Amino acid sequence: MTIYEVSDELQVLEDYYNKKYNGTQVTQIHRRFGELQKETFKKMLLESMNFSKYLPLIPDLSSALNNVRQTYKYQDDFEKVECSKCGGSGYVVITKVIKEGGETYKYQYGFRCTCANGQHRPDSVPTYAEVGIDENYFR
Repeated sequence: MTIYEVSDELQVLEDYYNKKYNGTQVTQIHRRFGELQKETFKKMLLESMNFSKYLPLIPDLSSALNNVRQTYKYQDDFEKVECSKCGGSGYVVITKVIKEGGETYKYQYGFRCTCANGQHRPDSVPTYAEVGIDENYFR
């Protein structure tokens, strides 16, 4: 990420805490975290808001990044199995279509698959079986 992108993303924290980073702080944050992917950087900023009472500085952001990495470390560090329901991702997306008053609404819901791949995904995401979706739905 460029220093300008880092500065733009830091605006979320500046607005939330009603404080501003000075130029040196932005430069140091860019040097420390500029190599992160933009999505990871955003997750780190949002995570820092969960426990920082004041505008987060580098130690706070480092802790937040560690939390983010712990949360998402399971992504691909397992051997995947073939699955016709999830395609090997561990997640299934179910689309529900509701027609109401001449309008059509589509809602998509994401669940963990019940296969071995789904067991490596976070427990905070329920499996389709846990919410009562029948196995026959996928046939």
